[in-house]
Formats: sequence, structure tokens, C-alpha cells
Amino acid sequence: MGVGVNPRGLGSAYQGALEATLAVVISVLFGVWLDTKFDASPAFFLTGLGVGFGAFILRLTRLLREVGRSDDEEGGGGEGPSDPAPRAGATGIEASGPEDKLGSAPRSEPHSGHEHDRQRDNEH
Repeated sequence: MGVGVNPRGLGSAYQGALEATLAVVISVLFGVWLDTKFDASPAFFLTGLGVGFGAFILRLTRLLREVGRSDDEEGGGGEGPSDPAPRAGATGIEASGPEDKLGSAPRSEPHSGHEHDRQRDNEH
């Protein structure tokens, strides 16, 4: 097993993939059986194929949600679409000054040096 792989989650993924595949196979076989029974050649086959494919997509969608949820509960385990985006300003470096309500250090205006010149001119 690789680093960070959950065997229980992997088993659940295989089970979900098997269920999704079997949904298509069983639906198609049932459609073929109905076609032979009622002599309606492609109608039930195509219906079974559509129902099976719909069940396939639905099961895989649920499987992806389950796998994403189990990754979140276990603390992630790598980068991927289920990982939340980093917060703005989350650099890992903490500000050393006072912080405002948002948790970031207040910004100061750039110092051009002209303020000192204005003070000196006002004094003379």
C-alpha cells in the first residue's frame, strides 16, 4: 500500500465500482430477456442500457462523494479536488505586529520621505 492509502476506503471504492458496473450489465441482460419474451428487439435492450447507464453514473457520483468525505474525515492525504483551497494570506508566516479583526497585520502607507521635508519646511 502507498503512503496515506486507507484500505477500508479502497475496498469501498472497489465495491462501488463493481456495483456501478453490475447495474449496467444486469439492466442490459434484463432488457435482452424482455426483448426475447415480447419480441420487441431493440426497445427493451436500449431501455435497459439507458437505465443501467443512469444507475452507473448515479453510483459513481455517490462513490466520489463518499471517498471525498472519508478523506476529509481522516485529514486529507494529499492534494486533489477534495482538498479545500488555501485561505488568502495563509503563508505559514505569522505577523509580528498587532492584528486587526481579520487576523492580518495592518498595512502602512509607503514612506516616501516627503513628510519629513514638509515638516522641516513648516518649521522655517
